[in-house]
Amino acid sequence: MECAANTRAQKEAVLHYVGEENRMAITRRSFMRVAAGFAAASAARSALAADSPRRQPNILFIMTDEQPLHTLGCYGNTLGTTPNVDRLASEGVRFSAFHIGAYACSPSRATFLTGLHSHLHGVVSNDIQLDPSLPTLGSLAAQAGYDTAYIGKSHLGGNMYRTPQPSAKHPQGTHVVLRRVASDEDFKFEWVEGGQGEDGPQLGFAEWTGGWTDYHEYLRGEGLSQFLEGARIVGNHNIAPSGPEGTHIYSLVPEEHHEAAFSRKRAVEFLGKRGADSPPFCLVVSFFGPHSPVAPPRPWDEKFSLDQVSLPANHRDDLASKPPAQRNKNYKLDQWTDEQFLDYKRRYYGYCAYIDDQIGRILEALEETGQAGDTMVIFTTDHGDMVGAHGFINKIGNCGYDELMRVPFVVRWPGSVRAGVECGALVSSVDVLPTLIDLAGLPSPERLSGRSFRALLEQGGDTFRAEVVCNNGGNSLMLFDGRWKYVCITKTAGALGELYDVKSDPGEMVNLHDDPAHAAKLEEMRERLAAWLRETGHPYAEPIVARMRAPRAPENRGGGAAALRPKLTQLELVDGKRLRVAYEWEALTDLEAPGKARFFCQFLNKRYGTQNDIAFRLTPSVELDGGHWKQGAVVKIGPLEVEIPATAGPGQYEIKLGATDAGLQWKPNVNGRGANADVVGRMALRGEAGRYTSAEFEAAN
Repeated sequence: MECAANTRAQKEAVLHYVGEENRMAITRRSFMRVAAGFAAASAARSALAADSPRRQPNILFIMTDEQPLHTLGCYGNTLGTTPNVDRLASEGVRFSAFHIGAYACSPSRATFLTGLHSHLHGVVSNDIQLDPSLPTLGSLAAQAGYDTAYIGKSHLGGNMYRTPQPSAKHPQGTHVVLRRVASDEDFKFEWVEGGQGEDGPQLGFAEWTGGWTDYHEYLRGEGLSQFLEGARIVGNHNIAPSGPEGTHIYSLVPEEHHEAAFSRKRAVEFLGKRGADSPPFCLVVSFFGPHSPVAPPRPWDEKFSLDQVSLPANHRDDLASKPPAQRNKNYKLDQWTDEQFLDYKRRYYGYCAYIDDQIGRILEALEETGQAGDTMVIFTTDHGDMVGAHGFINKIGNCGYDELMRVPFVVRWPGSVRAGVECGALVSSVDVLPTLIDLAGLPSPERLSGRSFRALLEQGGDTFRAEVVCNNGGNSLMLFDGRWKYVCITKTAGALGELYDVKSDPGEMVNLHDDPAHAAKLEEMRERLAAWLRETGHPYAEPIVARMRAPRAPENRGGGAAALRPKLTQLELVDGKRLRVAYEWEALTDLEAPGKARFFCQFLNKRYGTQNDIAFRLTPSVELDGGHWKQGAVVKIGPLEVEIPATAGPGQYEIKLGATDAGLQWKPNVNGRGANADVVGRMALRGEAGRYTSAEFEAAN
């Protein structure tokens, strides 16, 4: 749908922008000066456009990390979360059917910057380094004479972190990266040393400010080196949360020195040093939030109350008809109370409001330096967050849910693109670089997967693509045509996929994949996806098509009774630095099992996590025979001892027990939803590293 500029909406955006509740550091007089200057620049640009050659625009590309549509006022939020992005939308074009072409973080960002599908740029999952020989927005802008700078998250230099202790990803505490290995069936990778992490320059940008080494230097300069000591160093996504997720948490870093404020300060500095004779600039500002941990600095964690937020309409989903591969640690429906979900949501909104405040200050600097009229501003995100939808938090794989794949996209360029309008055309992130090339006169590389939607920005229209496709971490593919959505699990032959009619089921609750009444539609969507794979040159098109068309495989869909039940039987602190742990597994039914099984015990705390939220673990292997797996049989593990690593620290830990085999193929139903692991309780670890005083366990309900 397309609509004309809305004067009332623009006035409301102005009121939001200067509202006390948004904590904008701007006076009424300075705002009126900025607004008047912006209007004058817009009018002058429009008047001169017909008589003067158009100067190459400055490009300000603002990206957040993991921000769903419902967090923004211009996409329907009524709480005043994002007045500054709302103002951008009221002065530019807001896309309501914009989808990412690749998921999650690294694949999406690579697609934005290269204009290529992920199977062509090679970053099909996180922690893969983008091939430095590929043309990017940064390198193309530099070729066109632009001054280029990148500030914030890239996640395209391999794994983002360095750790002082060896681990599976960090064998020597160095940068590591996933390197592709030969395979005839699918993309496969192995961990090797290499990559740049978040340090630069990289991606073709001349100036670079990252969230690791550069942020550490800033903190030291501000006298905040305490955040660089102890169990887990602050940087990138780790912004010192006050506790574990599931409790009300906030960042211990003061708001003026938080990573988002650091990025804003560097952006303002960059804009402030531009002169009248400076070349055009291409500046990317990429915030690390509101990605988890959802811990905004105070007071933003309490900007919104529990009473102001509500659970989404599709919150209660038992996933009975969904692919088993969806079920993961982020499914909290049977673990969290409604209040925990609501607290997560209000903190999420507070984090988005805090980042919007930083965006507002960058836009103010753009106005006050007289560059707004010549600057094309883009706002978007790499993907969304579930925020309670379908019972999940954070992100999940093997799906195509709207909360993750449809994202905000706003473009403002005074006098050159339309102002205050919505565009409902299907557009993909693979189209962004071709459009910027077209608008800014950048050199065009030989190969691009997308195409320019410049006409939508300048002239309007409600049609562009017949369908969009998203590659989900190399594990699944989503095809969406505006009404029908098909998700194919690509790595397993005959796997249950998903089919939704979003016109009648916008919450994507009723999976029609195996419904005989929709067999013809399923076949049509499969044909379209197979054609896309072949037409776009996917290197594994034929193996994927063969697996997609294989007969439905028998599988546990996640419902029914659990096959195994874990129980922690012993947890005690030894010598102030080790834990003695014992647990057992009871077979609730007869089941097939491998000769050797792994019964792992994970201690989860996002603050100290070295692999996602896993702080440390036990993974003992046990020789078994079939007699152990008759109904009622019990397998006892331990007692075993595990040293609490230096990367961990005091606080609340979830304890998760799980079962698998060496090849990670055997995954018995442990929690009644198809997952092979379950949280059995919490541990309160007190004291300090190396001298802990107590470890108390509380079993889950």
